[in-house]
Amino acid sequence: MKLTGKNIALIAATIFIIACLYSIIVEELIPYWNSGQKVKFWATAIGAPISVFGALVFCYGGFVYVKSILFGFLSDETVIKNVVILRSKGSHSKSDARIQNFKLLLHYSRIGCLWLVLGFAIIILGAFIVNYK
Repeated sequence: MKLTGKNIALIAATIFIIACLYSIIVEELIPYWNSGQKVKFWATAIGAPISVFGALVFCYGGFVYVKSILFGFLSDETVIKNVVILRSKGSHSKSDARIQNFKLLLHYSRIGCLWLVLGFAIIILGAFIVNYK
């Protein structure tokens, strides 16, 4: 298997999932089961993996956020022209170039931000289920 960035991310995500699930089972589920707290056991058994999944979605959102901004800014000719304007001395359109670059930043970061918000919402859902009763 060739170690590319995508493969390294998949390996890291797999190790993260295994470590989290092991910790959940050993530190929470087994003690709840042994002490007879069945509601807490099932709430944790359902909610904790949902929170782990939310954390992965949040990490993916961060990746998409950075990737879309970098590739967008490196490939957009408007941004490149605006950077030339901003670096030049005595240009009167610097504020327009800054505003235009900021609008493009918001445009390129939109999808990544949606993934981040979705991941955060999934984490909150999992935490709500875990803390049930």
